[in-house]
Amino acid sequence: MIKKPFFSMGAPRLKYPVVKRPDPGFDSIPLPERVTVYIKRPLSPAVEGLIQAGERVKTGSRLFFDDEGSCFLSPVTGTIASLDEFAGYMDTRYTSVTIETASDEEVHEDIKGLSSVFSPENAAAFLADLPGSPDFKSFLKRKEPYEAIIVEGVDDDLLIRVNQAVLEGELKDVLEGIQILKKLTGVEQVYISALPSSSLRMKSGDVDVIEVSEQYPSALPEMIMKNKLKRVVPAGKKCSDSGVGFIKAEAVASLAKLINKGEVPVYKVVTVIDKKGSARNLRVRIGTKVCDILSHLGISTSYGDRIIAGGPMRGKSIYSEDMPVLWDTDAIMVQPGREITPCHDTPCINCGECVRACPANIPVNMLIRLLENRLYEMAVSEYDLLSCIECGLCSYVCVARIPLFQYIMLGKNEYLKLKSSEGSNV
Repeated sequence: MIKKPFFSMGAPRLKYPVVKRPDPGFDSIPLPERVTVYIKRPLSPAVEGLIQAGERVKTGSRLFFDDEGSCFLSPVTGTIASLDEFAGYMDTRYTSVTIETASDEEVHEDIKGLSSVFSPENAAAFLADLPGSPDFKSFLKRKEPYEAIIVEGVDDDLLIRVNQAVLEGELKDVLEGIQILKKLTGVEQVYISALPSSSLRMKSGDVDVIEVSEQYPSALPEMIMKNKLKRVVPAGKKCSDSGVGFIKAEAVASLAKLINKGEVPVYKVVTVIDKKGSARNLRVRIGTKVCDILSHLGISTSYGDRIIAGGPMRGKSIYSEDMPVLWDTDAIMVQPGREITPCHDTPCINCGECVRACPANIPVNMLIRLLENRLYEMAVSEYDLLSCIECGLCSYVCVARIPLFQYIMLGKNEYLKLKSSEGSNV
């Protein structure tokens, strides 16, 4: 009789951290001398026509707004020092705006008294850059309202505890934000996702709670759709295409603060994970550079260390400590060089660990062969590339240390670029 199976049984048992009040480390850091924000538009005459170097801006001033009403608010009061173009992840083009901060902070007039004029029609002008980067366009521009909205009270990666901490510490704001969200969208059914160990159930009033397992990646939207709502998101589609909207608890709390208290959404809660793996939450001004945060906490880096924006499973390495905290930066993680296991370009040994770990049941071992040879269309049609939910478990368990997750992200991006170019040639 076999006492121990030759292969492991499915995904590794990785658990989300559990946050319970009081949460130590939920502090602020001093306002830095300079902040930098990235506007999701290439540097162009359209942008430069709205803001220019040398111009003074107030907290809440619109740095940019497009024809659809999306805008980006200044997180500080100060003087614009420079405008540059920045190439981000997967060569996404941004306009980089650096602002020298002033000590005499002023709030822009548009924010004052906002609650008296706030409506579904003008909401997009103020909500595009709430912390957590909610996709309010999909909430407000739909022909039919969502069937349901799920407020994410569990973070989407290990070690991160931003939204759990917001739920535990700012639940009143979250519940008020849900009522505003209902009025804006016309959606009646709103849930909050939480871990079984959360104390939320006793405090959430008339809002239903969806309990998700503590085992990663059960809190990802696609997994909640499958396991709790019994719907499978089709390959290449989003949860929103199935009539369900997802939004971070931090964004909902910020929505209530903006409307009810006139507080400009200029702060982001960030989980900082040091070299020893210890995590603490900080509330920082959006645009604060990573080096300012590490300096405040006394975390030093040396040659060979790796800084990651995000968590250990889904995060992305950054090449400079001058990178700023943006609206969607949930964590800054410093990994010591001696603990980094290098990736290899060795061939797949076909052990099958990635297949057993994949929650989407993708044949990753076969998929990776096509991606290595840049056969992106075949990867989509034959091996479900677009069904990947981007949890990173395949890379975590890969015995050969092949960067599977990065191959898949690149494959998706290249496939979408290919389809976009084909569409433009029609």
